[in-house]
Amino acid sequence: MGAWLRWPAALIADKDAHEAVLGTALAITLFWGVTFTLMLVSTYLPAALVLAKRAAALLQERSSQGSVPEPQEWLKDNGLFLSLQDHFPQFGLMLAPLLASPLSSLLLAPLTPTG
Repeated sequence: MGAWLRWPAALIADKDAHEAVLGTALAITLFWGVTFTLMLVSTYLPAALVLAKRAAALLQERSSQGSVPEPQEWLKDNGLFLSLQDHFPQFGLMLAPLLASPLSSLLLAPLTPTG
């Protein structure tokens, strides 16, 4: 999205107008990045919390019967224990839309020689 929003800036000769179009493109892509990130987090996190609680309750019930020796370890092994370190790839992917706009603008920034 950022690429096609920046294309019109290539046709503008005036430096101030060119920068204004690039700034607008950055603002639009940043807005949608935040929106998509919040949408992903608000979809994933409640579902993951509910599943983790249900699995923990079921394992707690079974561990009282002695059929599951280490419930917390089983939850971790099966991806049902919620922690940042265990779900870092998922959280990283949820933040990707938010980070895409600033990173692409940083990569596209013209390099100015120093000295």
